[in-house]
Amino acid sequence: MKFGFKQNIISGFVAILPLAVTILIIYFIYTKFTVIFTNILYQFPLFKLFPPAFITLLGLIVLFLILYLIGFFTNTFFGRWITNLFDKIFMKAPFVNTIYNSARSLSETLFKKKTSFKEAVLVQFPRNGGYTIGFVTTVVDWLNIGEEKRLSIFIPTTPNPTSGFFLIVKESEVMYLDISVEWALKIIVSGGIIHPDIVKIRKVENNDKSV
Repeated sequence: MKFGFKQNIISGFVAILPLAVTILIIYFIYTKFTVIFTNILYQFPLFKLFPPAFITLLGLIVLFLILYLIGFFTNTFFGRWITNLFDKIFMKAPFVNTIYNSARSLSETLFKKKTSFKEAVLVQFPRNGGYTIGFVTTVVDWLNIGEEKRLSIFIPTTPNPTSGFFLIVKESEVMYLDISVEWALKIIVSGGIIHPDIVKIRKVENNDKSV
């Protein structure tokens, strides 16, 4: 697969952006929160006898211990109830809801388990004759519409793939792409600027084509 100079620059930017954001967040946590805990530890005369590097390491350990306890609490029934309550409060607060929703989406995208996208597919959307890339999430076995198997398809938006549309389509209307989910996400996020030279598609009848 060959790409031009501009496409390689954009590909590099897309590849390094998640890592850069993660490093910046970790650096922010280290420089801000660790300093708070080290200052608290220095209030005790005993800790003043230890070298600064040891106090910094101890402050970092305390920070991760607190994060672990918060995570453990939020995974309990009462913790989930408290989290959902705060979600409802912040999501209804004017102006604050925009910041809170963006921060929550970013944290979920960076740190939580990846979505269960099974395969990248091509479907007609939003009208016949227009195609877009989507992802198979599940086989629809809870909806009785005829005998043909139907699939749940998630259609991400560009350039923010964390939101999108949910479709239920016949499997015969789906064209499978021979690219990975990660590659398909790159195409979507870049608005089609980043793309391979050729992608083979496969319909249910196993008729291979190239686009």
